[in-house]
Amino acid sequence: MTATLARNGVAFRFIANLEALLELLDETIPDDRLLKAEALCELGRFEDCVRLLESGFDEPLRCYADRIRQRALARDRTVFRQKRRLQP
Repeated sequence: MTATLARNGVAFRFIANLEALLELLDETIPDDRLLKAEALCELGRFEDCVRLLESGFDEPLRCYADRIRQRALARDRTVFRQKRRLQP
C-alpha cells in the first residue's frame, strides 16, 4: 500500500529512496555529483540541482550536466533517456 500512496503524483517510497541516495553520493566525485543533481531535479529541488551543476564538468559528463541543468531551469522533473552511454 505504501507504494500506491502519493504526494504530488510521486510515490512516497520513490521520494524516500531518492532522499536516501542523496546521502550516499559524494559531491567531490563528478559521477556522483551528476547523479545527485539528477535526483535533486526529480525531487523538484531545482535550485539545489542548478547550484550543484555550477561546479562544471569535463567531457563526456558536460553534455549530461547541461541537459539536467536545462530541465531544472525549466522546472521539469521528468526522467529522460540519454541517447548514448557514458564510458567508465
